Amino acid sequence: MIHDIEDNYPEFLNDTMGYAWNAWDILSQQDITLHDRIRSGEEESNTLGDLGVWASCHHHLKAHNLSALIEDGSRLFPLQEKTSQALAYDEIAAIIANAMIEDERFDDASQFLEARKKDFPDAVEIRISGFVLKAGIGDVQLGEVIENEDEQEFLFDLSEAFLEAGFIDAARLSHQRCKALEVGKLSAIHVDLASMDRRLNAISTSFSGEKSVGKKDGEALKNNSSKSINGDTK
Repeated sequence: MIHDIEDNYPEFLNDTMGYAWNAWDILSQQDITLHDRIRSGEEESNTLGDLGVWASCHHHLKAHNLSALIEDGSRLFPLQEKTSQALAYDEIAAIIANAMIEDERFDDASQFLEARKKDFPDAVEIRISGFVLKAGIGDVQLGEVIENEDEQEFLFDLSEAFLEAGFIDAARLSHQRCKALEVGKLSAIHVDLASMDRRLNAISTSFSGEKSVGKKDGEALKNNSSKSINGDTK
């Protein structure tokens, strides 16, 4: 049963990311139908406001069209006075930033994230994207920064983000730090940690993360983690 959930989990995340938890409860059936048509590419996105824009972005995500995703998604920012209650704008901002990082538009990603920090000063997603950016540019301080983190759930989410972005060394490092905080107790994410162990162990040892990240060996991260979000080497 657990393995079935794990197998479907990425698809579930892809389907729901960027939406408020109660999105389908607050939208009318008419808006949901129109949203689905936009998301499938059958309808233009300019008929449903921000929700239509994000539906179009999901269409680009499925096609892995980074340029279109970034162009359309950026239209949602800066936030306008009238926003959609069905959207999670902080999560959307992180998705757009991560797309910029994957497309190696590091300066754009940095500027975009700085602006979004002002919009969402407490958003964990934006903070995580900042770490992913550090991995993308090969920041030599990244390893040390990870080792100084002591929030277990944040570290687990960070491992997920690194893994999704293809930065395997960084994912292993944050996961090991997360597990170190597990010693002597059974946390709420214990099952998730076991799942992450299996996922990382299944990855080829060519990205095993045997070298340390950051500190004296910062180039190890830069060289060993140059993978795109969809898993292809750059």
